[in-house]
Amino acid sequence: MAVTFPTSNAATARGSRPRSPRSAPSGVYRASDQAFPGYAPIHPCPPSHLGAPVFETIDVAVHATGPDSCRVTVAGELDVATAADVRTALLAAVTTHQHVAVDLSGLTFCDCAGLGALLSAARAARAGGADLHLRAVPRSLARLLRLSHTGGAFTIE
Repeated sequence: MAVTFPTSNAATARGSRPRSPRSAPSGVYRASDQAFPGYAPIHPCPPSHLGAPVFETIDVAVHATGPDSCRVTVAGELDVATAADVRTALLAAVTTHQHVAVDLSGLTFCDCAGLGALLSAARAARAGGADLHLRAVPRSLARLLRLSHTGGAFTIE
């Protein structure tokens, strides 16, 4: 959310011109200045859509592949709204199975909260002596792992 701040009287006292507030781009709703005098937050959607429900778009399934191994498939968006569910499923998998393969072929998005869920599962697996493998890692997640220098926490196939 962008916020336009009013110019101070000190700026005009020094002889500089006061800045005019930026105008909102077309199609962008600018909130009223009445709620916060002097501040004008810019919202990317009209007020009727603010506070709309967040739809969780993740599918996590655990499939036993042997007596001490399983495959966890994660499909959809792994973000702040869905990371807790994925973290819970992965922690349960690494505590009950010795070998856990996480199939990410259906993953369409992952943010830092999702990365945190994967990292907590990797830590739990390491602490419990289990193996955690990431399979079919999408390019976007591979980039996130590379930029955050966290790829070494996982065995990536």
